[in-house]
Amino acid sequence: MKIGVAVFAYCRNKHLEQVLEGLKCNRGIDKLYIFQDGLKKEEHRAGWVETTNVIEAIDWCEVKYIKAAENLGLRSSIIRGVSYVLEENDAIIVLEDDCVPTPGFMTYMRACLQKYELDQNIWHVSAYTPPFLNEKKDDELYFLGRMLCWGWGTWKNRWSKCDFEKDYLTLLQTDKELSLKTNLWSALDFENVLCGVQKGVIDTWDTWWALCILEYNGLCVNPYMSYVRNIGFDGSGCNCNERDTRFDSMLQMKNIEEISFPMRNSIPISVVSAFSHSFLGSSLAYHELFDADRKAKKAIVYGVGNGLRQYENEISESYKVIAFVDKNRCGYYAGLDIIRPDKIREYLTSDEKMEVLITILDVTTATEIKKYLMDEYEIDEKQIVVLSQVFHGTKNL
Repeated sequence: MKIGVAVFAYCRNKHLEQVLEGLKCNRGIDKLYIFQDGLKKEEHRAGWVETTNVIEAIDWCEVKYIKAAENLGLRSSIIRGVSYVLEENDAIIVLEDDCVPTPGFMTYMRACLQKYELDQNIWHVSAYTPPFLNEKKDDELYFLGRMLCWGWGTWKNRWSKCDFEKDYLTLLQTDKELSLKTNLWSALDFENVLCGVQKGVIDTWDTWWALCILEYNGLCVNPYMSYVRNIGFDGSGCNCNERDTRFDSMLQMKNIEEISFPMRNSIPISVVSAFSHSFLGSSLAYHELFDADRKAKKAIVYGVGNGLRQYENEISESYKVIAFVDKNRCGYYAGLDIIRPDKIREYLTSDEKMEVLITILDVTTATEIKKYLMDEYEIDEKQIVVLSQVFHGTKNL
């Protein structure tokens, strides 16, 4: 199997130097495909020129340097570049210019791509793992339903199945099963990104790849310790420029010789639970999938936004959520209907003890919504509660 190694860069020459130095410390790299996007702004020219110089100075392996004639942006750069490499190779290993590999990176990536080449259930290999698991098992890796792209790889016959023009936003709003799986592994992240792309304020590719994997019920390989360190949260990036320590994870710095693989190619329920209860997933989707019949106070949640995401674990432990209310969203969240306010009474009449939980973080706005529901739809005040009343003191509102 031929594996191509690709690096994507733009104008961060100092970051790229660290990535290349990390690759140089890995054994057996004979050739690099390096893609540099075209100049976007004149203010980037100095770094852009220096990045070109860094690439042209590589003398420790063969380099196929593809420099765009115009600025393509992140989305087009990655899609075109990965497809280009896979025209000449069976699989690919990808790094962007802010993902510095550790010495065992190539050993891990090659071993996984070779091990799972013929297993069509495995779609993606990640070199990074988020810090949501409490302890490492005997194996070196585990599986997830969510794709992570800080150092990653895949195969030609999987990549070719992804339609990067597919209207996943509409699909998530109409396909209950896909919506439930997507919420489990991404909460609102993917839908928010799709909305941002639609509005022209986000330039990305990975959400389409992640949703394609979910649509095909694919699995993603992840190490228990990361083989990549992200150095891009320093204000230098065009797409990711804010420091977020939640993503910091333990690094595997050993120059490993071989990988210990799990016996079963499946996701343990303990991993699903840990991920869904972390800041990346949805605990409400987890309960809907694995604990739908549990006994708890029933509630309709008003607001599918930041309040819900911030307090989702507390809500999922305290309530059996029946539906969501939101004026700006439609479709499903966590496999449950998102309804309009005028439908609330239809649910409340079936259970007089059911509550309407308003998750709007601003107390004044939440109070106004409460009054609106009482006046407009004659909902009993005793059945309406706001987030600050239920979880007072849990977090800083």
